[in-house]
Amino acid sequence: MSEDGTRELAACDPRGPTVLVVGNETTGLSRGWTEACDEVARIRMAGSASSLDAAASASTALYEAARQHTRTRGGVIATPL
Repeated sequence: MSEDGTRELAACDPRGPTVLVVGNETTGLSRGWTEACDEVARIRMAGSASSLDAAASASTALYEAARQHTRTRGGVIATPL
């Protein structure tokens, strides 16, 4: 994830094999890691802040992945096996 990511985190599909790469708060991801990624996501933020710390970013991404893995059928939450 990067504040310069090309897609919103919620628009990404982490339901298949996925590796989450999170850079540090100061320099972000190195060029090598960025180039190795198939997709670089960004977290939509309101206000004047441009980024979150690494732990908050990773937590948000893991929450979104779990949210996308869960689906609702007839009002009952079911997780795929």
